[in-house]
Amino acid sequence: MNAVYRRRLMSTMAQRCSLWIAAIFCTILLGALVAAIAMMTFIKDSTTSTSTTTTTTQTQGNITNTTVTSSKIYYCGGISNFTRWNLYSSNGLYMNIDTTTCSFNSTPLYFTSMGGNDEQWFLAGYTAIYAATKVSFTIYMTSSNQSNNVLMLSSSYADQWNVNWLGITY
Repeated sequence: MNAVYRRRLMSTMAQRCSLWIAAIFCTILLGALVAAIAMMTFIKDSTTSTSTTTTTTQTQGNITNTTVTSSKIYYCGGISNFTRWNLYSSNGLYMNIDTTTCSFNSTPLYFTSMGGNDEQWFLAGYTAIYAATKVSFTIYMTSSNQSNNVLMLSSSYADQWNVNWLGITY
């Protein structure tokens, strides 16, 4: 095999590999788009109130009683600022998150994620919800990157570790 043929063969193989990588990337992107559309449809359908109405009828002595049921999913969320973190134990922080502006009728299911400019991937525990009520909940966190709570608090300010939260009632 001569050198020119070998270079052409390797160039062709590299082009095929690039095409496969592009095809895989497009497939993943398309899958993510389909998932996002499905999730948006689910949320839209979930927030629409549904009701079933049936009537009471009497035919030749048989009475059929029915009830009207109605349900509505309500959700509300926000971002709790990084300045609300407090020291907890020797290697942790906690934050009480106020949800009164949402006016939940009952205690919702709360979900959290961490936002920030850097190093939030070292954090753990902030998705565990404590003392949930319809007006507030508490989260705690630790870091695998910081040795004590004072350094963590300093990092929370420097890296702006905000808490993204969502509450859902039904």
